[in-house]
Amino acid sequence: MREVNLRRMLDTFAAVHAPAAGLLARGELRGDWKGAPLRCSLGGARWSRPGLLVTGEAAGSTYAFTGEGIGKALETGLLTAAALAEGGDDAAVRARHEAALAGLKPRFELYEKAAHVNRLPWLADLVVWRARRSPRILRRMSAVLEERQNPGRLLSWRGMTKLMFE
Repeated sequence: MREVNLRRMLDTFAAVHAPAAGLLARGELRGDWKGAPLRCSLGGARWSRPGLLVTGEAAGSTYAFTGEGIGKALETGLLTAAALAEGGDDAAVRARHEAALAGLKPRFELYEKAAHVNRLPWLADLVVWRARRSPRILRRMSAVLEERQNPGRLLSWRGMTKLMFE
């Protein structure tokens, strides 16, 4: 894995996004800059063990594409509560909990696929440039970010062709 200078990345972001630059210029640093990697796409963690159900960011419920995690944490929490409310022994509760989280996996995989756009700055720039010139495309992209449209459709070959040429 290559090293990423997060401070430089923040400075670059602020240089191209005026609201962020304003916040950084007017804000007062209250401690050291810190960060931590996010576990994304429901990967990297066991979802349960005897006597324990994992939910939220601990289960990897952050979308890699958008970084959105609060809504996803709440969603996994509700699924966990439903598994518990049904009752039964520990093994049955764990099985329901893991099945519910596994049911989310296809949607998380689509957002993981969409995250590849972020790894290709030229493509991300092209998509943004195109969206600025088409209200219809901007609505479609907004729908993906607002989770009202499946990102797989937009990022398929057909979707990318429509994005660029319609």
